[in-house]
Amino acid sequence: TETNEGGAFDRLRRNLSLGQSTSTDGTSSAGLNARALDWNDVDGFRVDGDRERQWDFVCGSDLVYSADGADALARCLAQILSHMKAPAVGDGATSEGRIAIAQTCGRWGGHGFDEALYRALRRNGLSASPVWGDTLADSDELRQHVVVFRIDKDEEDANSNQCAKDDWLDIEKDMASHPLLRAARLHAAKEAAAMSAMTEEERGEAEASRLFDELG
Repeated sequence: TETNEGGAFDRLRRNLSLGQSTSTDGTSSAGLNARALDWNDVDGFRVDGDRERQWDFVCGSDLVYSADGADALARCLAQILSHMKAPAVGDGATSEGRIAIAQTCGRWGGHGFDEALYRALRRNGLSASPVWGDTLADSDELRQHVVVFRIDKDEEDANSNQCAKDDWLDIEKDMASHPLLRAARLHAAKEAAAMSAMTEEERGEAEASRLFDELG
């Protein structure tokens, strides 16, 4: 996912080179390579030199820092899944290959982009299933927690003609348990409790302030 901005890609290339030259078992780590990937140009993710070769496994960590980034990532992952190599028969995986994304949920006091990522994936016919990490399923504590999600194609959503819209999404079934929606649920409950404790005048002022912020 690195680009040439800020020298990140050069550092990645240098780290790969160091890894090849300092292998502890004396063997070469031949075959490692790095290329910049534009999420809006997923064809750049194909293996160099052979357009027909496909990837076995794709992974990433804390990739989303904006709603627009969530949308771009979800579109990219959907395209990658469409031409990933199928896993070996009998390994317990689906026929779509493997993508694993680690997300630090509840970042920045819970105001991160977990829900934006969830919605973007669903809009693109994808599902995120937690496979590792602390989901905090039995806790209402609002704090950061790392979860690794397996990204799969959701055939029911993928076949919908409404995937580009948000109003069709029925997230109520996931709201109570999905780690990507946990912070939003806790914030909503906290705000509801605060509103119920307000006077009618205070609620009116809070609503006016919210509308003003949306206009800004």
